Amino acid sequence: DLGAAGFSASRADAAVVVVGFTHRDEGENVLRRGGDRKQLTLRPEDEQLIRSVAATNRRTIVVLIAAGSFAALALAQAHGASLEQARTVAVNVMVVMEIAYLFNVRYLNVASMTLRGLLGTPAVLIGVSGVTVMQLLFTYAPPLQRLFDTRPLSLEQGLWVIGFGIALFILLEMEKFV
Repeated sequence: DLGAAGFSASRADAAVVVVGFTHRDEGENVLRRGGDRKQLTLRPEDEQLIRSVAATNRRTIVVLIAAGSFAALALAQAHGASLEQARTVAVNVMVVMEIAYLFNVRYLNVASMTLRGLLGTPAVLIGVSGVTVMQLLFTYAPPLQRLFDTRPLSLEQGLWVIGFGIALFILLEMEKFV
């Protein structure tokens, strides 16, 4: 009920909106019905719920990483990418946004956009470097392209991926000071 959700959100200090798909839409059930879903966008009712809650409470938190992946997939498809290439964009966006989130939440009450925040822990840098190498292999190495049905990204798509990560990082930084 959108009205009830909006009303509840208006009375709360903050609202958290979690939307998405259930086990009926994902995993083995998808395989029994014949493979991958054709669209990775949110359901219209989920988008309406987000709008309803956000309209009544400016401190609304939506699961940004999943939403970013859905938006990236839609953006890639709107620019003529095949489904396989659009999925590759979406997976890369998810990984880059996770990295942005990791760097941001290391300092919850002060800015993370500092040299100390970016270079502070060698173990994190080693882990992120390893993930980055693996993600590049996932995207560009022919054996992994065949295994995961990925496609190489264009320079423009690569910039989109980085842009999603930067946007999330900035949003999370701004949230600390609200």
